[in-house]
Amino acid sequence: MVTHINNDGEFRILAAAETLFAQQDFDSVSLSQIAKQAGVSKANILHHFKSKSDLYGAILKKACEDMTRLLEEMDSSSGHTKEQIPRYTRAHLKQLMRNSVITQLTLRELQKRGQRATVEIAKNTFAKNFSRLVQILKSSQEKGEIKEGVDPALVATLLIGSNVFFFQAHEFFNHFPDIVFADSPDRYCENVANTILYGILEE
Repeated sequence: MVTHINNDGEFRILAAAETLFAQQDFDSVSLSQIAKQAGVSKANILHHFKSKSDLYGAILKKACEDMTRLLEEMDSSSGHTKEQIPRYTRAHLKQLMRNSVITQLTLRELQKRGQRATVEIAKNTFAKNFSRLVQILKSSQEKGEIKEGVDPALVATLLIGSNVFFFQAHEFFNHFPDIVFADSPDRYCENVANTILYGILEE
């Protein structure tokens, strides 16, 4: 959900647009629909945003900024990797779950192959966040906290991918008797982090 917007009209426009864009494709949503749901005029939307694409880009940018803040906190932390990874994994999943509408929207956008400007905004910005996570892990590796030979990009992929899968499939987990973490995201994150940190084989 959109937060930290000072203008109430702008907040309502962004919140309405988030919901509609997540429910439908970009091309299927009109400014008139957004205006109706937000309780404002179409002219009011164009006062805050130059176009529908500009509004869409603002929503994607906000989602990217939320994830950037998590990485900034991780980067500024003085803790050991064995503390940072579980902390980041929990915070990342909570962010995905708390902002479920925008998560659905951005995941859909990242899967597109088109060249629309908003697609490029999503891909480029999320690529920067991914690279930053990789660099944080590389720094830990250089300090001797992560074994040589481990690929930091693979670790980042496993962390993010595990959380994205939980977000997409957690409602179905209750149908699998072997899964005990369906209703406990924190427990899931702890197990994911521990598996990545310590592996599955006995020494």
